[in-house]
Amino acid sequence: MDINLFTQKSREALNDIEQIAMENGNQEMVQAHLLLALLQQEDGLIPKMIEKMEINLPYFTKAVQKIIDGRPKVSGGKRYWSEALNDA
Repeated sequence: MDINLFTQKSREALNDIEQIAMENGNQEMVQAHLLLALLQQEDGLIPKMIEKMEINLPYFTKAVQKIIDGRPKVSGGKRYWSEALNDA
């Protein structure tokens, strides 16, 4: 994966994934972390698309956060990307 080929917003989202996982006490980073990172971007494409589809963005974001809240919590340890997140 050559991160230099990604857009600026994509690179920002990838950087935000670990922060979101850390804030939520998750060791394994999964697609929900990526989705939340994309949903939280100011002037990002994903929030605009969600609103264009007439989906309630705050409700959708809370639903994604609920998925993350259900993930196992750990303290310490190295964070890692799940295989599914790596594939995404």
